[in-house]
Amino acid sequence: LFAIMSSAQWALRRNKLIAVMTVLNIFFVGFGLLAKMSLNYCGLILHSTYMISIIGGFYIYIMINFLIKS
Repeated sequence: LFAIMSSAQWALRRNKLIAVMTVLNIFFVGFGLLAKMSLNYCGLILHSTYMISIIGGFYIYIMINFLIKS
C-alpha cells in the first residue's frame, strides 16, 4: 500500500530518482511478500535491509531537501 502511495511523491516532484525509488519499492515489496510466503529467511533479511536502510535514507533525503528549499 505504501509503495504504491509513494508514487504520489513522483507526481508532485517529477524527479528521476523518485521514479526509480518508487519502482524499486514496488519490486522489493513483492520480493518480500514472496520471501514471507515461502519462509525464505535470506529473502526476508534482504527485504528488511533494503526497506530500513535505503528507503529510510531516501526519506531523510526528501525531508532535508524540503527544508532546504523552503
